[in-house]
Amino acid sequence: MRLGSLWTSIVRNGGENQITRPSSGIKMHPHDRSFERRFRSRSIERLETRALLSADLGNPVGDWAATSDSEHPHDESVWSGDVLSGDGDVHTVYQQQGLRETKLAESSSPNLRLIAGYVRDGQGNPIESPFLGQRLAIQVQFETTDLPAGSTHAFHFTVDGVTLGSGVLNTGAGQSAYTGFRWRAGWFATPGTHQVVVTADAFNTVVESDETDNSISFTFTTGTTTFAQPLIWPVEGTPYHDHAFLKYVDVDPTGGIEDFRGGGYAYDGHSAWDIAVRGYDEQDAGIEIYAAADGTVIDTHDGEFDRQTNLGSTFPPVNYVVVDHGDGWTTRYVHLRRDSVQVSVGDVVSAGDKLGYMASSGWSDITHLHFALEHYGFSVEPWYDPTTFLHDSVATLEYIGESQYVLSNGISNVPVAPHVREGTSQFNVFEQKSGQLVYTWNWFSGVEQGDVIHLDWRRPDGSVFRVNHVTAGNDWAHQWRWYSYFLPDQPDLGTWTIDVLINGVKLAEQSFVVAPQGVPEARVLQNGALIVDDRVTPIDFGTIPQSSFAPSRSFVLENHGEATLHLGDVTVPSGFTVTDPLPASLAPGQSDTLTVQLSTTTVGHFAGQVRIETDDADEGVYEFSVEGIVTSVNQPQQLILGLSERKTSEGTTLFGNVRRSDDGAGTSGPLVVNLTSDPALVTVPTSVTIPAGSDRVIFPIQTVADTSSSSDVVVQLSATPAVTPMAQNELLLLDVPAAPTVIEVELNGGDPSRSSLDSISVRFDQQVTLDSSGPEPAVKVLNRDSGAAVPIELAASVADEKTVLEITFTRPSEIVDGNHVLILKSPLITASGLQLDGNGNGVVDAEDDYRFGDQATDAFFRFYGDTDGDRDVDGQDYGRFGLTFLKSVGQAGFDSRLDSDFDGDVDGQDYGRFGLRFLRTLPL
Repeated sequence: MRLGSLWTSIVRNGGENQITRPSSGIKMHPHDRSFERRFRSRSIERLETRALLSADLGNPVGDWAATSDSEHPHDESVWSGDVLSGDGDVHTVYQQQGLRETKLAESSSPNLRLIAGYVRDGQGNPIESPFLGQRLAIQVQFETTDLPAGSTHAFHFTVDGVTLGSGVLNTGAGQSAYTGFRWRAGWFATPGTHQVVVTADAFNTVVESDETDNSISFTFTTGTTTFAQPLIWPVEGTPYHDHAFLKYVDVDPTGGIEDFRGGGYAYDGHSAWDIAVRGYDEQDAGIEIYAAADGTVIDTHDGEFDRQTNLGSTFPPVNYVVVDHGDGWTTRYVHLRRDSVQVSVGDVVSAGDKLGYMASSGWSDITHLHFALEHYGFSVEPWYDPTTFLHDSVATLEYIGESQYVLSNGISNVPVAPHVREGTSQFNVFEQKSGQLVYTWNWFSGVEQGDVIHLDWRRPDGSVFRVNHVTAGNDWAHQWRWYSYFLPDQPDLGTWTIDVLINGVKLAEQSFVVAPQGVPEARVLQNGALIVDDRVTPIDFGTIPQSSFAPSRSFVLENHGEATLHLGDVTVPSGFTVTDPLPASLAPGQSDTLTVQLSTTTVGHFAGQVRIETDDADEGVYEFSVEGIVTSVNQPQQLILGLSERKTSEGTTLFGNVRRSDDGAGTSGPLVVNLTSDPALVTVPTSVTIPAGSDRVIFPIQTVADTSSSSDVVVQLSATPAVTPMAQNELLLLDVPAAPTVIEVELNGGDPSRSSLDSISVRFDQQVTLDSSGPEPAVKVLNRDSGAAVPIELAASVADEKTVLEITFTRPSEIVDGNHVLILKSPLITASGLQLDGNGNGVVDAEDDYRFGDQATDAFFRFYGDTDGDRDVDGQDYGRFGLTFLKSVGQAGFDSRLDSDFDGDVDGQDYGRFGLRFLRTLPL
């Protein structure tokens, strides 16, 4: 049975996995098998803030005693926590005071009484008028009298008819008197005046002496606030184009979901914004995260695994930065890439300063930023008051779902669904043969129920080959869809296109080429999972005791192209060896295994990149990171050396960090670490110190700017402390080809005479290519006085790996007296794809045509009789003329420079021309 096409939708929105067939309105080819698959497994994160800010726990958060009428001294147990978990929220500091139980009198009269109620902030301070978008907490003061031991009760907090409970409590049970406070958070401040009702003993479980004092009510009116620094967008790129805006703050205090506009672009308990990219390959490329406003860094964490793919029952530690903006305001940046955090506690940052890179650390299953604005620990939804909280460039963003976008897409010849998160192996050149199955995928933003997605396939001549369409069944902040279809048995040669449309509007275009011959294409898999090229997250070889069995990892290199893949050198970092090498080539469809082993001979941290040389056009060096630690029983603590980048260009700055592997255990004293690089193409501090009580320190790495063209270099970085084993890592220093420049122009082979012009020699700083295919010449000589072009001939050679261009004149007699200019056209003279930097300012721009002769110092002129190049014909020139007068070629003393008519002698005609110029000067 022939497979015609396959349309799949992988979507995230919470719920369970399900597979559904497409709507009946989809027209299918008789050989098509088309179905839609939606992953609705779980929301991106799970946030615990709602529970921790409420009073529903066994240890009553938000419940604390103020006074006691007991005559006995009470035991006071005050405890607090300030923990940042993988959900990206700080759990509010909480306190509880327990009072020693006192024996009740037989004539006791049980009662609960509400004393006062009000809105409070994250510090417990009363608020008269909360501001728009602020998360609210309602607090009451209450007292209990003579509650029987074992009695329970509950509070209900109601704002505008929405009730949240406290759970079942035993506060005050068995005590003669108890006074305390109880609060509950979850509502958000919206415009207008709001009614609050709080009820004690909400289920009437206590028989009281007075049932009339169990309720208290009050109103509050939402106001505004002053926020001095409107937030800029915290992610590199353009929203809805380079990344997706997925989720807002959930403002529904109950178990429901509601964003600030009443839509469903949130998930239950979400206290921040989620901004995401499609896959981990984009994470590897680096998506910068910026400070949204000026402030001071008050908390950071780094060093955690950053490629989480599943939302499990545990909460892995997360990489994050917290910035304090003063007056109780903070912003949080969570799920960052390992080793990318480049700020430390106490650093002062400005809006737009880089904090780190987006990733998927902590409790996450997609590369995204969890960005939160908080005031005294309570979350704020800035979209309730965008003119106050958001910079104009952010405040004008569309609401999720208002417009549709294609954020990224790709084409391949192998199934793409299994590797959507990692990033599919791209393939864009198909050999002209039968049985070609083309996979295409798109990542959409803002698709809503009823939107119709079209894919229009077109042959190279523009005619329609196939049209596919599907109607979205739900609203999705982002959606990934793929489709596959067989080309004809003899597909047309040339470029095929696929237009991507939603509701008839073209949003993107994809293309692939059908060629007479195929091309190779490499990809690496480990246990069936794709290892993308340039993967930054290291493949972990584990932590292994010294001299124990050496761990190894096997990687399958596959050629899924249609031509032989030729392989070159395979290199591995220090501390690793190749135990099962690859062959010299792989036929189409063939694969082979590469096995890499971590040596356990030497103690230390070893990290770097495995590099496989191939002739794949877009993956000439397939590389991915590996890491392993070898420990010693005598030195249990291990140092780890991390780098914010795995590769960087010359003349750039990046950051490294050294950290103790046990996250601060045994860090009572500072640790001095010596740093080195080999070769010395990067500059690092001689030493850095991890402060006492800290687990890490960051430091800058400056790469050397090299103006010459060379090759890429692997730099070995080492961190050596006195008391722990050495840590090593690698940095690939990419050679940055410099734009070519002119380093020398020489006239007449260095002869100063300008009585005649014979040649011009131009020497470049590297090998260049001259484009002579167009109507405009790359090199020309003009008479600056008349503007007339001078016919020239060119000859290029290479000396010392630099191009030397020799320019001679086709008809020397046409080089008349006057000033001349040599022009080298910048766009037509290139090296390594860069055009000539004619003015040598390091920037290729519109002023980069090289001009020689515009300045007097260039001395590019011709003035017959001027034998010494001083722009005049004087007595010295007359003397030289006399020495060659009436002599011809072959005779001693013949000076060709004074043969004005190129007839092989210096005769009376030359004398006449000389006389006309004698004692004259050529003006500039």
